[in-house]
Amino acid sequence: RFAFTRPASDGRFRIQDLPAGQYLLAELNDFESSDFANDDFIAQFATQSLTVTIRDGEETTQAIQIAR
Repeated sequence: RFAFTRPASDGRFRIQDLPAGQYLLAELNDFESSDFANDDFIAQFATQSLTVTIRDGEETTQAIQIAR
């Protein structure tokens, strides 16, 4: 399962309606949605991603800093 979002005017990212589970959080700039069907593409960023766990019925906040 993949979810994509852009920052709001306050610089925050928000992803809603994800089921409980463990997710990888990554910042990507240049990709096509079809790239996510390629295991090699996913492996490129998976080791550098943050793992976020969402528990059933809970809202989760993860602070990140994106280097430019």
